[in-house]
Amino acid sequence: MTVESSTTPEPTKLRANAIGLPGVLFQSITTMAPASAVSFSLGAAIPFAGGALPLAVLIALIVCSLIALNIGSLARHLPSAGGYFTYVSRGLGSPVGWLTGWLFSLTYLLIVPLQLLVLGPVMDSAVNQYFHLSFGAAGWAVWAMVFAVIVFGLTYFGIKISADTSVVLGAIEISIFVLLSIWLIGKAYYTA
Repeated sequence: MTVESSTTPEPTKLRANAIGLPGVLFQSITTMAPASAVSFSLGAAIPFAGGALPLAVLIALIVCSLIALNIGSLARHLPSAGGYFTYVSRGLGSPVGWLTGWLFSLTYLLIVPLQLLVLGPVMDSAVNQYFHLSFGAAGWAVWAMVFAVIVFGLTYFGIKISADTSVVLGAIEISIFVLLSIWLIGKAYYTA
């Protein structure tokens, strides 16, 4: 009878330079989900803001840009995978940083199911309308599960594939915004 020697597994750590600037940039852009924001929040804001809606959107853009500049500056001066935990811990202490890190993580855990709950019915309705394909009353759940599997796959296979997917989908999203903007401005110009 032999005793097997136990080997200690090497500690895992983050790979340096796993993604570049485009991956980080588009990961941030797609996390903000500009198309979702336009689709779901602006429609609800119109009755309240009325004609001041463009000004409200401009103010929100300025505030978001200032936040992005601050986070970029913090990332330059405090390079760490800890993100908000690191930034808040250095400024306000470890307990507040710990709380911020956990709240941010819990927020992310809630965002994906919420997006799936919105995406499922939207996709079910679109597929039913354009392709006459219906999964019945539970169609939204089928689509939510399909997208949950896709999200899991992108997460499971690593940051590189996730970042590359974010770059492609973010570029498509921005291209659609630009084309729609050009079309709307052109239409307004030629009908005026």
